[in-house]
Amino acid sequence: MSKATELFRRVYKLINCGIEVSVLSDDEVTKTLFVTFVQETQRNELYDLILKKVPKECKTELTSVDEYTKRWVTGNISNYEYLHVLNLYASRSKMDLS
Repeated sequence: MSKATELFRRVYKLINCGIEVSVLSDDEVTKTLFVTFVQETQRNELYDLILKKVPKECKTELTSVDEYTKRWVTGNISNYEYLHVLNLYASRSKMDLS
């Protein structure tokens, strides 16, 4: 069964109207979905519903970046993984090409 690994609200074309969800499939392939909405309220309603269903280990806006900094300093995650996390929390996405 697939599980969500990342869930973030996103800006698209300078409007707070997107959600980005990354899911790890059974065959260890990560797939990312970037969805935009007409209104921010629609986006927030869906985000709140999904947030209730994701596993605890899923990276979200509620997870402290300090946790990942400590893991990076102690060598538990690579430089690449740490930079990826910093970009996630800075609202940067590989999926938003605008």
